[in-house]
Amino acid sequence: MASTKSITVKVATSKVIKALEEKSAELTKQQALFTKEQEDYKAEQTKYDKAVEKYNKDMIKAVLPHISKYTSGGVFKRYNSINVDIYIPIDVVELPDEPVRPVYNHTALNVWQQLEEVNNAIRILKMTDEETVSTSTFNKIAQYL
Repeated sequence: MASTKSITVKVATSKVIKALEEKSAELTKQQALFTKEQEDYKAEQTKYDKAVEKYNKDMIKAVLPHISKYTSGGVFKRYNSINVDIYIPIDVVELPDEPVRPVYNHTALNVWQQLEEVNNAIRILKMTDEETVSTSTFNKIAQYL
């Protein structure tokens, strides 16, 4: 059975701050890219919403002439509306193409969180008078170095 030994290292606070500042700069660049991607996503989402409206209208136009030819699957009264299910064979109707939903990049959220944590660590380390970083502090920020 192998034994694990803990490593005890004292790292200068100034070196840790410098490394975190470099990471902050890298994350800031990534954030700028993700901000552009987010703006592009919003534009694509707006286009998609309009395409869905058009699709719904085109779907009604395609199905409407066939409604009287086929039996309904059920009529449901609910609150102040009526829901009618009608079963029409798919090969009878020429359906419009369904719009494709844009994909949102969720990685961007992680970058914003990391940037905030790195910048908080930098601010805290700049306030300390300690020449070295404690092991517990180093363990918490090591993932960013």
